[in-house]
Amino acid sequence: MDHVACGATEGVAYWWRGVGSDGSDMNLTSARHKADTMRLTVWNVDLVAAVSYTMTLVGYLTGNPAVRGSDSLTVYVEPQPLQVALSGSELVVGSSTPLLADASASTDPDNEPGQIAFAWTCSRPADGQDCRAPGGALLELRGNSAATLTLDLSADGASVNYTLGVIGTKGARSASASMQVTVREGQLPVLRITQAPLEPVSAAIKLTLSVDATSDSSGTLARRWRVAPLNGSPALALDNTTLACAGVEGADLVLRARAMYPGSSYAFTHIVTDAIGEAAASMHVQ
Repeated sequence: MDHVACGATEGVAYWWRGVGSDGSDMNLTSARHKADTMRLTVWNVDLVAAVSYTMTLVGYLTGNPAVRGSDSLTVYVEPQPLQVALSGSELVVGSSTPLLADASASTDPDNEPGQIAFAWTCSRPADGQDCRAPGGALLELRGNSAATLTLDLSADGASVNYTLGVIGTKGARSASASMQVTVREGQLPVLRITQAPLEPVSAAIKLTLSVDATSDSSGTLARRWRVAPLNGSPALALDNTTLACAGVEGADLVLRARAMYPGSSYAFTHIVTDAIGEAAASMHVQ
């Protein structure tokens, strides 16, 4: 039964008040929150994560305010998880160029005061050992809480695979991300992902992926994109102009709206080749 329809509203006035478990006053107003009606409007910017709010509706007779009644409800605001993201999921780099790991796109959906603190890890999946510099010394990552990290990684004369991880912490919340890095001996093109989604994207909108590339080698850089379906997703043909409208052999790859099926996921890889060798950067899109 609708309490509004059954209530005797004629000659009755209403007012909401609210208080948080942290002692804060919600400062409810008639203009912003409709606090003088039976239906209160509270905006997400009025609430702080991990705080309980008790909101009380008081109704009284306008002719005799001493005749009144009230009812309350309590709402707990669940903190949203941190969104920790690395620029890329897989990289192929040369040992002659330092690797820049970038987690600066990580965000706090709750916008709580303070900064996200980062802790970095690096290991070699083949033997579980910690990462080493080209001279053989162990890389010291402790105490580095910045969002970016520059590493000199050894290729051991050929090629070595590394797993680079980062944990972001803010208050009681934490989240992590990782990427796979293959280091090959020598000087390869240096790639930097400049545009890629950090969250699941809508299949109904256009998707743009971008990678910047530089090289110490003279001559033209050859670029190409490839895609691999993940988790049983249907195949995606980048040379189909009804799906991709630009960039199969350029720095930017643009997929038309509805090129991907809802619920599908893919690994997009940008490969750059110069006169010396080949480098690659991959990103996962869901």
